[in-house]
Amino acid sequence: MSTAISETSLTHLQARTRPLQRLRGDHPFFAFFACAAILLPAHPSLQSYFLTHGVPSPLVSAAFSLPLLYFSLTRRTLTRQSLSILFLFVVFICWMFARAIFSPAFGEPNFLASIRGTMILVPLSLFCALIAARNPECAAKTIFVVGFIAIAHFSALTLFGGTSSELTGFRSLAADTDKQNYQSTSFYFGLAGVVMMCIALRQRGMRSLLGLLGTFFTVALMGTVGARAALVALTISTFAIIATSHFGRLVRILTLAVPTFVLLGIVAWTSGIIDLETVRRQLVVIDRFVVLIEDDDSSQRVRLFASAIAMWLDSPTNFLVGGGLGAFPQFIGESADEGWYPHNFILESLAEGGLVAGLLLAPIGLRLLIEFFKLKSNTSDIVNIYLGALAFYAVAAYQVMGGLQTLWIPTFFVALFLFSNSHNKA
Repeated sequence: MSTAISETSLTHLQARTRPLQRLRGDHPFFAFFACAAILLPAHPSLQSYFLTHGVPSPLVSAAFSLPLLYFSLTRRTLTRQSLSILFLFVVFICWMFARAIFSPAFGEPNFLASIRGTMILVPLSLFCALIAARNPECAAKTIFVVGFIAIAHFSALTLFGGTSSELTGFRSLAADTDKQNYQSTSFYFGLAGVVMMCIALRQRGMRSLLGLLGTFFTVALMGTVGARAALVALTISTFAIIATSHFGRLVRILTLAVPTFVLLGIVAWTSGIIDLETVRRQLVVIDRFVVLIEDDDSSQRVRLFASAIAMWLDSPTNFLVGGGLGAFPQFIGESADEGWYPHNFILESLAEGGLVAGLLLAPIGLRLLIEFFKLKSNTSDIVNIYLGALAFYAVAAYQVMGGLQTLWIPTFFVALFLFSNSHNKA
């Protein structure tokens, strides 16, 4: 009798867990397509090709997204945990849509770009993140390869020429010097840099050393590009990874890394391979940080940030509900073209969506923090650490280089980690 009950219970348990087992390990094809739909249209190595041949980025994204519709219709994609995550994002989207209806900038180019970013691309990124989270290992590998392709492309161009713009001093993967994509170039480098840092801090022995060398090389390349945001973001994601590591392991890594890099530096300097002036000239990003101190920053980030705060505090109405989607250019007296926005999606949300928008963003950020720092230093898979660190990396980078128009990129990485982590709990 007891044996029969045990067999029945075991059969029932297997029936309940079988869908969850499928949820985690298969469908790499769809996970790849989900990541490609978000990352390839904006890939710095492909942007010039798309522009030259008249290939619209939405068409590229649609080509990878259509197979995902079949996947979502034929397989169970939503769980109770994923619905709770989606709810946080959907409430924010609905509020910004409400602020768009009554916006004084209704119909202007900046308004339309913000509408496209928040109402079309953010839902697309959530959908793709939901599918990619079904196979986080494949998603992580795809993201790394996408970043590594940018590094390989830039390295090849550096060896044979063609990455420097004489007009700006920046370096990028754009074929047209008038349309430099140095921000996205550096950002995509960091996608590979984060995984190298994970390997350096979470692995042992030779793997850790190789991760450190790879990280050093990536950071050096990012320094030659000249974009500040991705470097700062990589630093923040590094501290996030450190927070999940044991202190003893960090000490061992430093014991290994410091002598190694000091020795390499001494050898390179004494042999004449490098000198300080050459390093200073090649690392364009040093001058980019210096101009911030000298208050001569052509990107006007400080002015834009201050203007966004001023718009938010301009009146009680603006403080509570914001000035309306896409209305920032009007407030600062600039044209309504797409380029005029605070380049910080949190400040832009407060300025145009008010305190309500900030309060709706806060639970997403809080959940990211809680879920990431719940990861155990001994038991957590490096894939989970990598995806969580990527979320911090993207959010930090887009506090300086993006806004509501490009909110879909950090949304993808945050949602991918949260969805993947919810599947782990399941």
